[in-house]
Order: sequence, then C-alpha cells, then structure tokens
Amino acid sequence: LKIGQMLRTKDMANRHCAARKSIVDHCTTFIVSMVVLCVLAKFRDAFPLNYLILCIWIFALVVSVPPACFLIIFHQDRPENDIEELFPSTMHNLSGRENFNEFLKLYWPNSIAIRDRLQSHRKLFVKAGLLASILSLSLIILEFQFKLSSTHVEPHLTSLRIAFSCWWSYSLLSGLRFGGYAVTESQHSFAGILIFCLYIIADTGKFMLHRDYIMATVVLSLDVTVLFLQSLRWAV
Repeated sequence: LKIGQMLRTKDMANRHCAARKSIVDHCTTFIVSMVVLCVLAKFRDAFPLNYLILCIWIFALVVSVPPACFLIIFHQDRPENDIEELFPSTMHNLSGRENFNEFLKLYWPNSIAIRDRLQSHRKLFVKAGLLASILSLSLIILEFQFKLSSTHVEPHLTSLRIAFSCWWSYSLLSGLRFGGYAVTESQHSFAGILIFCLYIIADTGKFMLHRDYIMATVVLSLDVTVLFLQSLRWAV
C-alpha cells in the first residue's frame, strides 16, 4: 500500500513538473510568435522576406501546440483532490546557486517524459486532428464554392459568431459558469468548435476578397490551430 502511494505521489509530482514546463514553453513560444508577427506586419510586402518570416512564424505556432495539448490533458486528468500549486513560492529563502538549481528542477524536467505522456494519448490527437482537418477543409471549400460571407447569410453568421463568442468568453472568465448554470468542459469546447468554424468561413471570405495571402495564411492558421485545441478538449 505504501509503495503504491509513493508511486502515485511520484507520478503526480512528475505531472506537475511537466505541466510547469509546458506553461513556460507555451508562454515563451507565444511571445516569440508575437514578435515574429510584428516583424511580419512591417515587412508583409517585402518579397521574398515576407514568406521567410511567415515560415518562421508558422514554425513558432506549431511548436506552441504540444505544450498546449499537454496542459489540456493535464487539466482533464487532474484528480479533484490534487490541490498542490503548480508554481510554489519556496525559492525566496534559498541562496543564489540553490535558487538556480531549484528553478531548473521545477521548470526544466525531462522532455522525454512529456513526449511519452503525449504519445500515450495518440488516439485522442488523431481524433482531434481528423475532426479539425475535415471541418476546416470542408468550410474553406464551402466558402470558395458558395461565398457565404458575401451573401445575405453573412449578417446572420456574424450575429451568431458574436453571440457564441460573448457566451464562450464570459463563461471561460467566470470559471465555466453562466449565471447560475454550470458549463461543462464538453459544452464549452463544443461551443468553441462552432465559433472557430464560423471564423474560418468569415476569414476565408474576407481574405479571398482582398487577396491578401499573407494575412489569410496567418489568420486561418490561428483559426485552425484553435479549432484543433478545442476539438482536443471536446475529445478528451
């Protein structure tokens, strides 16, 4: 019994360590991608430099996805009795060298362990990836074929997108609650899928009209990435 409890405690500590690293990695890549995006906005018409910067930005976006995936899975699998803080404030009374060693131990664990944990949920990633790919490709083809964002349907799609976005954002900021109603993760992620499906239609039509392929790639990449993450939340 004691051995089992020790193993569970060690596994929980490893999960917390991996979650801390994922948060740091995700924040770092987000900052890098925002800096690259600002540079891209400045040189968006400087061919071929703009396409080189665009490739760097897409790479930074792709690198930011695995940490976000791990955090989604960590949040869903976290036991209710797990109340340990992810970022403990225990390093203030340590010396400089001890502080640095403690920082490395907290925020730079073995990346192989994180990779193994992600690989153990491979079926979930395949399911979410297929759902996001099918939805995004279908919606882009639908917009190319029928140009929904240029017809009388567009105001209704915009109103629906704004309404869903307001509800989704408010319930997220209020701790998955809307008034006195508790919103489940499944409901919230399903609403997120609907929202970004509507954004894909709107953004495809907008940038088809202006033929701004750089911004079309940026915006649609963001839409599809968030659609994949919401699909993963829904699939977990």
